[in-house]
Amino acid sequence: MLADRTPTAQIEHWAKLGIALEPVLSGRTVSRVKQAARIKDLDQIVAISQTAAGQERVRALIQKQGGPVYEADPEDPALVVERRPDGTVRRGRFENRQFKPVGRKAGKSGAQP
Repeated sequence: MLADRTPTAQIEHWAKLGIALEPVLSGRTVSRVKQAARIKDLDQIVAISQTAAGQERVRALIQKQGGPVYEADPEDPALVVERRPDGTVRRGRFENRQFKPVGRKAGKSGAQP
């Protein structure tokens, strides 16, 4: 259940669960839990995700959810790029699980002024 978590908070949530559970589960139990996820061929899924068609498929699924999409800023590794459903693009960083824009807005084209 997402419980209205931001994407960052959801990742943190699952990471904390993994950290808390791994020491108390046996290797066999961990293996069974992973198998229950029913990922048939992780290598194949990763390979597809690296193709243009796979990335477009993921983009469509994310946009269907209606929230912003975040990615690493190729020009500054300390920043994140936020792409909103309306096409607006902003550069910024996360502070206390909230996206904080920095500098000038990139606008709808994605190009920084």
